[in-house]
Amino acid sequence: MSGSQEPLLDDLTVVVIGGTGSVGRAVVEAMLAQAAHVLVPTRRPENLTRLRNSLPADLQPELAGFLGDIGTPSGAADVALQIDNAIDDLTAVVCAVPPPPAQRPEPDGGHRGRPESVVRLHAAVMDAFLPLIDPNGSYTALHCASDGEANSDLAHLIQRNWRATRGRPRINQVIIPGQLGNDEHTRQQLRMLGDYLAWLASPASGSHGHTIRFHGPPAQ
Repeated sequence: MSGSQEPLLDDLTVVVIGGTGSVGRAVVEAMLAQAAHVLVPTRRPENLTRLRNSLPADLQPELAGFLGDIGTPSGAADVALQIDNAIDDLTAVVCAVPPPPAQRPEPDGGHRGRPESVVRLHAAVMDAFLPLIDPNGSYTALHCASDGEANSDLAHLIQRNWRATRGRPRINQVIIPGQLGNDEHTRQQLRMLGDYLAWLASPASGSHGHTIRFHGPPAQ
């Protein structure tokens, strides 16, 4: 961001769901770099501490955490209530769900990474947070798909909501590759993704009802 360019999210508040993960961290840093106040729900305080310590020192003061589990409707509603009581206005929500390949076992025998779990998570988050977002704001569903295609149930959920809101707030879906490495090319991809999502969340975008397949820079 050049010194003469106004930040895209100056003094606006953004919630990043999944902000303590590798993808979410890139989103958080990009939002902070655009002068947003960033709120990150997390189940574990140590994850927020790790996230904060990984950020440049000048960005850390504008990061705040809220404890709770947004993976269930009641948990998402509780976190949304905490946030609603703590702030005046919410400009944007980015839901950065972990990639399906994680396939983490749950106590009930299920897996957080399975597509049906991802859809349930997005449904819980949208039900809880869409009413809080400023009508001129935005909600972005970030979905990881190894084949680059939208999950059909998730697509229907998002389409139903973007028809209901009619662009107030704006709703978009961004699909990224499901398999992410730990090399410099991946880090470059994540930086570009974060910058793109900051623009998409901002009032400058105006985008609504779109599914965007993000590929990032070509491999060298």
